[in-house]
Amino acid sequence: MSEGGLNDEVADSIVREAREEDLDAVSVLAARLVRMHHEWDRERFMRAGPSVEAGYRRFLAGELTQSASLVLVAVTPAGRIVGYAFGRLEPRNWEMLMDDSGVLHDVLVDDSARKGGIGAKLVLGFVERMRARGAQRIVLHTAAQNTAGQALFKKLGFRVTMLEMTL
Repeated sequence: MSEGGLNDEVADSIVREAREEDLDAVSVLAARLVRMHHEWDRERFMRAGPSVEAGYRRFLAGELTQSASLVLVAVTPAGRIVGYAFGRLEPRNWEMLMDDSGVLHDVLVDDSARKGGIGAKLVLGFVERMRARGAQRIVLHTAAQNTAGQALFKKLGFRVTMLEMTL
């Protein structure tokens, strides 16, 4: 794009911890994530009704108050939120056979900001902050259909360790 265009704006985006005033924009992105997963596999992923934005906003507002949780936003210099990541530092989990870990649950970049490095900034920002909190490992789950996400995660050093199967 031309100088000062959207690609320049996206490239200059920063990643920071989310604040209460960010949650309206983040909940719209989170709802998009829910709907995308449901479209990929209607039998596995929950259906997003008309109030999914409000539900996600309430959920994330609660997470902002939890010391183990981390919600990040990617913000353009103009103040537009173009992506988010959510996860938490989780204790040893016997069901998952996993020691304490930073678990990345959500990451989504707005379509208008894709291919601008925002996804990598969000994931790396999450990893850095979780490591600072003592996480020895970072774990994430990704939908089988999310080949673009999987390519990014592999590029950033993640490796496949588990395969979920649904009946």
